Amino acid sequence: MFGDVLFQTNPVAGQGSHSVFQWQVRRGLDQESYYIGIKMKADAFIGPEGQPMNYINFDLATARQIRADIDECIAVAQHFATGNGVSG
Repeated sequence: MFGDVLFQTNPVAGQGSHSVFQWQVRRGLDQESYYIGIKMKADAFIGPEGQPMNYINFDLATARQIRADIDECIAVAQHFATGNGVSG
């Protein structure tokens, strides 16, 4: 859907044994736009078929790490958006 992944945080496990949450910085297909996204496999989902509502739950220590990860992604995206990143 978007271009290359330029940066991603370490995956963080949720409450479910197979759930995972990860922030990513991606370059847009136009090679000039940058996006911060979430890669997520949820703990569970609820909702009508085709429109699931997804949930992933974290303890406070993990929530603090997620906040640090998104701050880091924002800094990396700003770095690339201001032309400081070397891209190929």
